[in-house]
Amino acid sequence: MLRANESESPLEQESAGPAIIHAVDTAAASEERSKFRRTLGRWDTTFLMLAAIIVLDTLGAVSSYGAQSFTWLIVMVVFFLVPYGLITAELGTAFAEEGGPYVWVKLAFGRVAAAVVATMYWVDNPIWLAGTLAITAMAAFSTFFVDLSLSWQYIFGLLFIWAGIASVIMALKFGKWVATIGAAIRIFLIAFFTLTVLIYAGEHGLHGFGAGAFKPTWLIFLAAAPILIFNLEGFELPSAASEEMVNPRRNVPFAILRSGIGTLLFYGIPVLAILLVLPPSRLSNVAGFLDALQQVFVVYGGHLTSSGVVLTGAGTVLADIAAIGLIIGLLSSAVTWLIGSDRAQAVAGYDGAAPRAFGYFSRRLGTPIVVNLVSGVVSTIVLVLTLTLTSGNTAKYFSATLGVVISMVTMVYLLIFPSVIKLRYSHPDVPRPYRIPWGTFGLWTAGILTTAWCALTTIAIIYPGIGTARPDDSLPEGFEHQRLEYTLSQVIPLVVMILIGLLFYALGAPTRRQARADAVSSEAAPGETPPSETPSSETTPG
Repeated sequence: MLRANESESPLEQESAGPAIIHAVDTAAASEERSKFRRTLGRWDTTFLMLAAIIVLDTLGAVSSYGAQSFTWLIVMVVFFLVPYGLITAELGTAFAEEGGPYVWVKLAFGRVAAAVVATMYWVDNPIWLAGTLAITAMAAFSTFFVDLSLSWQYIFGLLFIWAGIASVIMALKFGKWVATIGAAIRIFLIAFFTLTVLIYAGEHGLHGFGAGAFKPTWLIFLAAAPILIFNLEGFELPSAASEEMVNPRRNVPFAILRSGIGTLLFYGIPVLAILLVLPPSRLSNVAGFLDALQQVFVVYGGHLTSSGVVLTGAGTVLADIAAIGLIIGLLSSAVTWLIGSDRAQAVAGYDGAAPRAFGYFSRRLGTPIVVNLVSGVVSTIVLVLTLTLTSGNTAKYFSATLGVVISMVTMVYLLIFPSVIKLRYSHPDVPRPYRIPWGTFGLWTAGILTTAWCALTTIAIIYPGIGTARPDDSLPEGFEHQRLEYTLSQVIPLVVMILIGLLFYALGAPTRRQARADAVSSEAAPGETPPSETPSSETTPG
């Protein structure tokens, strides 16, 4: 337990104030903390959240489920996004330490559980970068510029991946601008697309559907809910860089409120716009948003034909600019998530829950450069393997990687969300600048709702169509009549990642042994123990 004389100011993260008491307190942690620089202000944190949450690669996938996807989006905002924001605001302000989710799970459930969480939270993003983000960028380039052959898909994908890794490696004071500019581009692109839909509606009319089309059904819920949950994730991401924020205890709740409002606007409006523009036959996982962009841009030059869209003049120019913006927006999504997830894994490295090499930050850049480079290697392997195994079948590639990415991150949240309940009881004396309202009832309601959504999402992704009369009809695009192949594509990566997390924990043993030796030495000479080395991490198993 935290010592009595420390309980008044644990984990203090203000830019000025009492001495910091850390949950991660190894000698390696002290060494790496000396390299941190507080460069994230209030609006930087807000834009990091917006860049994390507002993604463009799944707009088509959400819209492909028709008008019900809009209904379920509203349901998810009320019953998932709101409690999720409340949980993150409490954890991000009470335990504002570098590593964010890793620290919360370690304090609540121990270092072993945190090791698995950090590994899956991290690896999920290189897979996403090489998966749905890269494939959507390829589709945009092929649609608006030059159709990419399989060989050029390899080249384009590798350039896309390593441009993202280079952005993550650079110092955070520069790298944050990639996320900020990317978020601004996405906001502008969505706003311009929405305005164009209104112009298009005045000239060509809209694809209509009756009010009954919005009536929710279990079948569509099972298909759309996992993607919607995935789209609404990201509030906790900046907390992975808490010790690089100027004032996380004030800025995190501010950022969550504003990014939450932005998320509702910049998901709800484009999804509805796509549904109004495109008939159901043209809604697909990969190309839904791209097709909608093409179709509405005829108002600036071009026309519709029975075989598709022909853009001319200003229509072509504006569509090309939008495509470039889309590709940059996709890249910035990856950069934003890697900024946070790489840091969570690096903290695990210097805390003894992963190899020590992963925990090294560059003294010049202040970034976890080893993990950054490993992320690039993982993305490269995923890209090459999936393109080779699917022979460039983008629908199959998209479906397989999207399923893995969603299930991996929702499994991580199965430990992150309950930690808010556990920590309220196990660490009651930790000051909480923000608390989930309505006391114990609000706490348990938020924790149970978010955890239940993630559990259901994980099951629905691994076994699509569960609880329906014909579950095989719910298999993702590219896996029709291939239940076993799809299931293996999801289960095997999840099992491998859990095993790797446990392996990483085993490889962190030397760092843990050193921490215990330092603790013994400190007890022998108590007057020489510096505040940052207080062994508060021994309050949890592992």
